[in-house]
Amino acid sequence: QTPESSNHVKLEALSELALVGSQFFAKESLGDADAPLETVLKCVRVHQLQRQTTIRTASLRCMRVVCTTSEQIEVASRLHMFRLVVKSIEKGANFKLERLQALKVLRCVLAVDPSLFPRCAVQALIAISEHEEDEFRFAALETLRELALRNTELVALCGGLKTLVSATVDPDKIAMQAPILMSVLFILNEPATRVYVRQNLEMQAVLSPLTEVPGDDVTDPPQSMQAATTALVTMMR
Repeated sequence: QTPESSNHVKLEALSELALVGSQFFAKESLGDADAPLETVLKCVRVHQLQRQTTIRTASLRCMRVVCTTSEQIEVASRLHMFRLVVKSIEKGANFKLERLQALKVLRCVLAVDPSLFPRCAVQALIAISEHEEDEFRFAALETLRELALRNTELVALCGGLKTLVSATVDPDKIAMQAPILMSVLFILNEPATRVYVRQNLEMQAVLSPLTEVPGDDVTDPPQSMQAATTALVTMMR
């Protein structure tokens, strides 16, 4: 059997597994289904370690369609599968489809149960958001913003709030300034989440561009200063 035919068989098997698994584990009453679920996820995990990106991409899709409840996500977490998801999302620009499926897995966890969102994934989202040349930086930043609203403590512990506030004065991310500001203001307005915001660090990022003195040869104000002015006016309204 050639490697090409072997890969084709694996892709077909993963496709069938995703279809059957999604129908089986979507049932409300299955009794004790942890054992078969763990067996299925172990099979998926093996394919997440394959060298071919097409197989890893298919395994991520299979994981996403199978893990649709908190209990199923807990089983995947117990099997350390999210470390492999993070490994996929951190790959380079030549692995777009694999990274996209990895991001979909994380957004599935966010939609089902944000309290189970893996910490290693938050750190990966922060790194991608701060990378100026990563084409997934906006998607990662949006996912981080949504997670900050639903699990503020986790994002704050990973330093994600500073990333969000800094993005509001980043000219490259000016299109996302309004939703991020609204999210930060919501966090500041709620007593339960306000305690996670370090005003001497996170909020200082909004004011820092306004305190920078431009050089003598600068005629127009920097874009970061304009973004900071807009952010400050929005927060004061």
